[in-house]
Amino acid sequence: MPDPFTCSAVAIYVADKIIGKIVTESTFPIIKNIFFPKKKHSRRLATLIDKTINHFKQLNQFGTSDGKFKFYDSEIIFSELTQHILFKTDYDISKIKSELEKNPNILIPSDKELSEFFNYFVELCKNDSKLSELYIQEHYRQEIFNISSEISLVIEYLQEIRSKFLNDELQQVKKIFTANSPLDVLVKKSTPLDLEILQAVRRQVGNNQQIERHYQIYSEGIDNISKSFIKSCLKIINSNIVDVYSDIPDLNIDIIPKERIIIKNGDDTLTLKNPKLLWECNCKIKFPPKYKRKKCPVHSKFSNDESSKNVTELFQNGLVEICVSDLKLLWNNQKNLWPPSMDSIYLVDDLKKNNYTKKYLNSIVDVGCGTGYLGIWLAKNNEHIKEALFTDWMLLPLIFSYVNSTKNNLYPTNCEFKLGLNTNWLSEQYSSRKFRLAICNPPYLPLFTGKEKFKDEMTVAGTELLCNFIENWANFAYEAIISFSDMVLLEAKESCEKSGSKLVPLGEKRTIPFRINAAFAEKRYISRLLKENRISFHSNSYFPYWHKVQSYKIEKLR
Repeated sequence: MPDPFTCSAVAIYVADKIIGKIVTESTFPIIKNIFFPKKKHSRRLATLIDKTINHFKQLNQFGTSDGKFKFYDSEIIFSELTQHILFKTDYDISKIKSELEKNPNILIPSDKELSEFFNYFVELCKNDSKLSELYIQEHYRQEIFNISSEISLVIEYLQEIRSKFLNDELQQVKKIFTANSPLDVLVKKSTPLDLEILQAVRRQVGNNQQIERHYQIYSEGIDNISKSFIKSCLKIINSNIVDVYSDIPDLNIDIIPKERIIIKNGDDTLTLKNPKLLWECNCKIKFPPKYKRKKCPVHSKFSNDESSKNVTELFQNGLVEICVSDLKLLWNNQKNLWPPSMDSIYLVDDLKKNNYTKKYLNSIVDVGCGTGYLGIWLAKNNEHIKEALFTDWMLLPLIFSYVNSTKNNLYPTNCEFKLGLNTNWLSEQYSSRKFRLAICNPPYLPLFTGKEKFKDEMTVAGTELLCNFIENWANFAYEAIISFSDMVLLEAKESCEKSGSKLVPLGEKRTIPFRINAAFAEKRYISRLLKENRISFHSNSYFPYWHKVQSYKIEKLR
């Protein structure tokens, strides 16, 4: 499978970003655009990037390290190289290594490896006839420097405009957060951005390191207005600089696990006993031939069709308040935001039984936080927790986690919210120390070759986070807990072998209905799950397909 920069599309993308950065950040961008045909040069540069990386992969002279990618997969390297080739700047090996070391996911090379890599790439550029035509010659440089002072005044003015724009954008986002119904607006603005990133990343293939790299590349490549919105949202939720006026929920769901669920819509109240799912509707399930369909556990209980339609509409499109485990959590049915599912509710039950409310945990991280349920519950019920980090690769989950954390008053716990795929959220701040506990309830819908259509549409598909968490938890936490389905037990065990870990059951195994509508729309997907014994068939039940979920503590093998 190709590494990030060996894919020609990504190589062109990166090359274009490098050249664009050089043109934009210089003190004479207008002049340089005249003498420097960006598009043509980017294509040539992308070709040489591919050649260089492939050459050094064939030599196989660089080692590997768990959770890290090679230094030549970093944009830093080629940015420095391009500056050197085009503008005759000297490259400083120590400076470059210092820049590389800022990213804990990069495998740092030796001085000799960097020199050999640089020299090879430089020779390729020198010997490329088309590329050499594009060099900025010395007489051009003299003309440019003669008028650079005038250009600098223009640049200063543009920087002032940019600074004002960013400040105005922050003020606009503040107004959204403090409006009467902020979540409605934030959902509409965040979801298209999240789904754009989702589809871009899910179309890539490779191991977790490669997919994380693709996520970083595409996240940096979105337009400036969208990027400013995301940064403003993150600044607001991490600085706690506004009081959020939360929306009034359209529907209330009150849950007592294993006992009952009460759904309230105005005067309409529906009580479901012995619930197996948060929303036990089976109307959209594709039942097998000759299977006698049972009545819908939800819609068959309403007194009239109008009430049934109203509740369904509000659950699918409205703002829902879920009352569970003494918390009140807001949720909106979106492809980029999963609700507190029954397996995460069972995980909280297992945490209670294993005394995690009293265990000394001064810091926790909720990886793939969604609505923030797991991290919020721990911070609310364990007085020792002083720091709670919520991470997700989508913006909307972080916004809901923030709103839900404020709604449930976690003071004096300090809450932070970081955007990143798998472990992209790890920064210098967190790379030098470990959390007492990392907790995760990841997506666990296995993806099979040729049956992957729905992965572009739903965050619940795929096992990347599950595998990455199992393989890398010890790098950022002293203790780790995870909950997932037996559907992906094989993938989880393979990740344990890679990381020298083992899964220790934290509680009992529960059997719950398998009802993920997107999976039923995928042709022959269900039959594949049945054939591989990932789910089971129950012929006399209101749901035909079931699977088992369990909580685990991950431990290192001794």
